[in-house]
Amino acid sequence: MVGIYVGCENYSSVFGVTERSFQARKMKSKELMVVSSNSRQTFCVQEDLKVEFNHLCRERKVKAALEIMDKMEKKGILLDSHGIVELLEVCMDLKLLEHGRRVHEHVMMSPSKPSSVVFNRLVEMYCKLGDAKTAKKVFDQMSSKNLDSWNLLLLGLADNGEGAVEEGLKHFNSMRQDYDINPTLEHYVGIVDLLGRSQKTDEAKDFIRTMPIEASSVVRETLEKHSKAGPRWQLDESGSSVSPSGLRRSNKKKVRESLILNQKIASPDRSKAYEKLRSLSKEVREAGYVPDTKYVLHDIAKKQKRRH
Repeated sequence: MVGIYVGCENYSSVFGVTERSFQARKMKSKELMVVSSNSRQTFCVQEDLKVEFNHLCRERKVKAALEIMDKMEKKGILLDSHGIVELLEVCMDLKLLEHGRRVHEHVMMSPSKPSSVVFNRLVEMYCKLGDAKTAKKVFDQMSSKNLDSWNLLLLGLADNGEGAVEEGLKHFNSMRQDYDINPTLEHYVGIVDLLGRSQKTDEAKDFIRTMPIEASSVVRETLEKHSKAGPRWQLDESGSSVSPSGLRRSNKKKVRESLILNQKIASPDRSKAYEKLRSLSKEVREAGYVPDTKYVLHDIAKKQKRRH
């Protein structure tokens, strides 16, 4: 009896533990189902907002896209770089600077670090919409600058012209000195354009002479665009104004006169040579030579063919 009692007691105890464990697992399963359901709903909301945002960007409805962006921010939903860049490009195209500033604020408040692609588009937007000062601030905030970053800033400063020469040259020199980045041809063109727009064509010529790479036609055309001499004249190695044929304007008349004189001198000699050839031709025919005229393709008389 004692054994039976003890056995029943143990069984009851074990059964009680098992039942409690089952109930706990059941409750946990319900909780997991609720969490899973909420996660699915959250994911669907996120995706719906992102789809709507992308659609509004494609439709170029900036104000509505900004409202969706605000909703996403309140819900802790992060926009990816592609969406931000797309909205910035629409702001550029439609010249909506203030709307672009709102996108910029959203980028800076985001817990995630903005990519260099986003920073580059911000620099480009501010330059294109006439706010070079903010463009420089954004550029200075970038922890990682690539060639596109430098190119956009230098060309942007050139587009904005006034007061930007010193700033542009400072950033250009900083590329190699501070960041060990070799400027490309586009950067050199940007500096030439920047100097030209500021009516500093002499400085632009000096800059071209010191370039470590060959000055391409694009560089020369950029200088000509701002030069008072007009597009017909380029630079030679000494920086003097030359024509497309490579002749200085002061020497062009002399060269033309020299060519005419040489033609006059050469004419008597040429006449003597032709007379000698005609004499030799007569001699070989008298010796019995008959020229083969089948390779003379012109449709001319036989007598003329022999003369050819």
